[in-house]
Amino acid sequence: MTVTSENLATPPAMSGAPSLPGRGAGKWLFLVAAACLIAPLSLFVHDYMLETLRIPYPKTAGLPLVVTFVNTAVRLLTLVALCRLSRPQLLVLPGAAAAVAAGVVFTMLGEMARVLVIESTVLGNWRFATVDIAPRALSSLAGGSAAAWVALGCHRRRTVAIASVIVAALVVFALRPALDALSASVMSGLPEPAPLYSDPYPWKVNVVIYATFIEPTLAAFAIAAACWPALAGGPVRRVLTFAALLLLVRGRVISMLVESFWVAQPLPTAFLAESQFFLETLTLGVLVALAWNHAGRSARGT
Repeated sequence: MTVTSENLATPPAMSGAPSLPGRGAGKWLFLVAAACLIAPLSLFVHDYMLETLRIPYPKTAGLPLVVTFVNTAVRLLTLVALCRLSRPQLLVLPGAAAAVAAGVVFTMLGEMARVLVIESTVLGNWRFATVDIAPRALSSLAGGSAAAWVALGCHRRRTVAIASVIVAALVVFALRPALDALSASVMSGLPEPAPLYSDPYPWKVNVVIYATFIEPTLAAFAIAAACWPALAGGPVRRVLTFAALLLLVRGRVISMLVESFWVAQPLPTAFLAESQFFLETLTLGVLVALAWNHAGRSARGT
């Protein structure tokens, strides 16, 4: 199985919010068990398409920076919308701390810690893996925190939207290239490790691959905890809205609909290749929303 990054610091702030479902230990045990089941089930969707259906992994060639900028802008704008929906829960923390917490969750959605653990396992060298992953993780944390800080302030929607697009531009065209250059400089002084494992990986590496998908799963639950009270409509509408927001904030919509044109395969195959991650996240979003909704109904005795 091939692994790449495409990324729960907020529970303490959220745990005191009145909108959280379940006050008894049983409800939280249910949510923990649900997370442990949802993580491998969601990843299995991608794994099944890749390994059983033999749909190739998407290999993007020559992707223009402007496309990366568009995807980053959409992701940050969605994060801004989630922060606005979650304002009562997030502002239990001071503004700056709430913004950093949102940035951490945003980074978790990009699976930064997961990729670090997997790459360290495969390479057998955590220092090299850390330097390699650092530009992605730091730029994601900085961009997410900055956008969340703007969203949580008392600003007009247009101002917030423009500021978020500016943050996306700074991340893509300035911060990330600078961090990449710094990382390349540091890595040039390190001996490049020979991988301990190669694809197909042995079972113990696959266990790590599946176990670490708990990272974006916990991030999805954190988002549900924060924004669920503000989602309008009945259960079905709220589940679908949450899944759509998760697809957007993880960048899966632009990846499938736009980045597919730069995948080095025939276009129908390219769409299928990118759809692995779209369907993986769709499954994650729907299952997390259903679990959170069930926990809330159980807590109310309905």
